Amino acid sequence: IHREIVSRSTELIKFLAGMCDRDDDDVDEEAMTVSSDPAEGGDGGNSQNKYCLQASHLLLAWKTCTNKADAAVSAQIYQLLVSILPSLSPALAIPLIEAIRDSLETANNAGMLSSGSQQKSSGGSVGSGLDRVGSLGISASKSNLSSAGGESNGGRGDHFFEVSEFCCAIAEKMLSENNNANNTNNNNNGNNNQDVGAETTSQEPKGESAVREAILSLQWAVLSHKDALTLKSYESIKRYVSTEICKQDSTTGALRMKFLMHCRTEVAKNASSRNVNDVDETHALHMVLLSKFLLEGYAREEMERLVKYNPQEAEFHFPTLFFKDLMSYMKRRTKVLHSPPTRKPSSTSAAPEFNHAKSLETRLQILRFIYGLPSSGQLSTTQLDHLWSLCVLPGDRETLMAFLANASRPDPGTPRLRPENSMHNVSKLDAAFANNVDVFERLFCSENVGWENLVEGAYRSFREFDACGARDSDRTTDALWRICLKAGDGGVAGRAMSDLLAVYNSPGTVSPSANKDVVGRKDGSKENTDEGGKGNQFSQRIFDCLVQVKEGLERGDRSSERSAERCIRILSAAIERSRGLGGSAGAVAERLETLQQQQQSGSGGSESSPSSSAVVEEYLNLVPHGMRGMYSCNTVT
Repeated sequence: IHREIVSRSTELIKFLAGMCDRDDDDVDEEAMTVSSDPAEGGDGGNSQNKYCLQASHLLLAWKTCTNKADAAVSAQIYQLLVSILPSLSPALAIPLIEAIRDSLETANNAGMLSSGSQQKSSGGSVGSGLDRVGSLGISASKSNLSSAGGESNGGRGDHFFEVSEFCCAIAEKMLSENNNANNTNNNNNGNNNQDVGAETTSQEPKGESAVREAILSLQWAVLSHKDALTLKSYESIKRYVSTEICKQDSTTGALRMKFLMHCRTEVAKNASSRNVNDVDETHALHMVLLSKFLLEGYAREEMERLVKYNPQEAEFHFPTLFFKDLMSYMKRRTKVLHSPPTRKPSSTSAAPEFNHAKSLETRLQILRFIYGLPSSGQLSTTQLDHLWSLCVLPGDRETLMAFLANASRPDPGTPRLRPENSMHNVSKLDAAFANNVDVFERLFCSENVGWENLVEGAYRSFREFDACGARDSDRTTDALWRICLKAGDGGVAGRAMSDLLAVYNSPGTVSPSANKDVVGRKDGSKENTDEGGKGNQFSQRIFDCLVQVKEGLERGDRSSERSAERCIRILSAAIERSRGLGGSAGAVAERLETLQQQQQSGSGGSESSPSSSAVVEEYLNLVPHGMRGMYSCNTVT
């Protein structure tokens, strides 16, 4: 068959499809007589115009596509089938769509997406659209199609690429028509607002609803296929499904729930697997993303109802499922720390290279979304401890710290969600967990954070975490000392040093230059630490660090050299910031002002006063040597 023949046959086939809707009175009895033998292409005895388009004709056209004899002819047939699809009756459209869906691997769908006569929804059974077909002899044609397709495709019977091309053609056509309709409605919005509103709320005819349901089921079968991400047309198909799945009608609601239950089953299956070879990690992440994609298709109230904990379905609680999926993934990951999980051989082209960092980040973002909904509850400290114990690699730990810092704060979404939450299609998010002080001190301030291998992103999360009153605690100060001395990244150590000195210089705490044995409490009061309490006492802490450095150097610990250098930097910075010893212009000016006030108050009204040379000497003693030169002098005008 030449593609030109297919192109020129389009109008004829549309005409033959229209003949199916002719009344019996308009057609001769001879024309209505069709063989009752399905093997001869009959309809099993039904009276139907023999000149009209038959379901077997459409199945034969699809068979031509799957034979892969000529790509140009196949592409032309795709366009032909898509162009005539709106004019087909449900008796013709549904068998064609079901035959195309059956071309996919049966194992991929696992019976979850059956849209035949067994599928029922609130809008009626899809099989009701087949009542007009009766006992139409298409089963033999579909059987022949499957057997022929299996031979042409290595005996697998999987024509994923052909089905995806057909779905892409439908998606692009429907999206184009929707855009044109929206433009028309916008242009006429001022004249017929009432008509537009009536059209929006009206229900589809039963037959059209069944066809739309079958089309969406086919699109979902492709979208959720294990090789969907290899398709260039993936985004087009997803965009079309997204526009359709957000509609608020009974048919869409039933489909959305069916698709969501399919995702829930797949996520639960992957969450229960511990064997690396049993799970296709790319597809497992894909199903989690599709679950979130479907949840965001609901209104906020319905979304929160779906994620609310139900004791009767505790094993299918979406927040818990997503958390278990992440935990299972990380446990599988620990078995292959030095290489990404091996992906099963694809039935088509190779999928994009698996990216563990992106996979972990995406799963954590989904946890932020699902636990940010008020009705879903919050992450417990036990769950956070489990996550912390599994994310031990530097990259994993840094990603987890970013998640915790983000999830510790609510996102009111005014005027919009924060950039790290912009992937979520909701207006606001609550904090994902409570007990921030406990989480911050036990995790971020623990000794096993691993600052030797973490970079500035981790310390940014340390600073952005909503720690409430824990910023002034002793554990936070201890953590800052560890970061200053042990951080492998110089930028991290420098920022931690600034924060550490700011803690000591803040109200209610001891100045770094102070030698008094007192420390500041959280409430700003003072506490005596003479009885061996070192706490925030700066000079004692520096001394202890230097002792540890000396012991480390004696043991040959090379990291002690870095700690010694950091101790010197901390001490130098503390002295520089000291009011009594600092060499900054502000510190010098403050000392000079203090001396001036002392001299004025000391002289009082007495006649005796020190000589001018003695006064100058006192002032010069307060000025660092570097500030005494001629380059430090300014002309006063």
